[in-house]
Amino acid sequence: MEMKKMVIFMVMMLTIENLTAESEVLIGRWGDCIKTCYNICITGPIHDRISCLPKCAAECGPHKEIDVKKAKGYVN
Repeated sequence: MEMKKMVIFMVMMLTIENLTAESEVLIGRWGDCIKTCYNICITGPIHDRISCLPKCAAECGPHKEIDVKKAKGYVN
C-alpha cells in the first residue's frame, strides 16, 4: 500500500511539473504576440492606433501565432 501511494505521488509531481513548464511556454508565446501587435499598431496612423490593438490582440491565442499580414490590415 505504501509503495502505491509513493508511485501516485511521483506521478502527480511529474504531471504538475509538465503543466507548469507548458504554461510558461504558452504565456511566453502570448506575450510575444502582444508585442508584435503593439509594434504593428503603434507604427500606424494615429486614428487607427486605438482600434488596432484590441483587434490584433484578439487574434492572439495560447496555441496560435499572430498572422502579421492580417494584423497589418487592422491599421488601414
